[in-house]
Amino acid sequence: MLPTVQRLASTGAFRASAVFGAAAAAVLGLGMLALGHYSAVLGRLLLTALALGLFASLALSPSIVSQRARQRNQTPWLGPAGMAVPVLGFLLAAIGIWATPDSDAFWKSAAIVTILAVGISYCFWFLAYPAGSSSSAGRLAWASMGAAASAGLMASIGVIFEIRLLPWWWVVSLLILVMLVGCVAVPLVRFLAGRRK
Repeated sequence: MLPTVQRLASTGAFRASAVFGAAAAAVLGLGMLALGHYSAVLGRLLLTALALGLFASLALSPSIVSQRARQRNQTPWLGPAGMAVPVLGFLLAAIGIWATPDSDAFWKSAAIVTILAVGISYCFWFLAYPAGSSSSAGRLAWASMGAAASAGLMASIGVIFEIRLLPWWWVVSLLILVMLVGCVAVPLVRFLAGRRK
């Protein structure tokens, strides 16, 4: 990876972008409330700042994996591939906010990329902070990542084919619940396993 690209795709750059986006959104939102003034341009600026904060946050975990892979000479393409999806998601969101394309295919694409960005970010957090020597935490982490991948795939298929069957979305909701449980269970099991040693 080129040095300039490495700097732009660093963990610090994504962290700064996430903080800047959240801060800009807060300032814009408070300013509009305080002044009692709203315009389409201010609304679009607010949405752009929120999108920047969201997608920069989603790119943090792949950037951590990329940084560690460079330090250890491991799988150099994995982190950049993970970062590409949130970056593409932000670009699509920005186009949607400012150009407001009247295209069903565009909005479906933006929704699918956002779903994939969330799932990829979730999985990369487990790759960035592996379960260590605890086999139970490792199995839980892989189960959670499997649930994230399955939920992302099913949700994307649901968006593409406009599936309205309730059982389909119940399964997606159940998989998301497994993901949320995994967020808490994996660190807890890892902590308890460390305490036993």
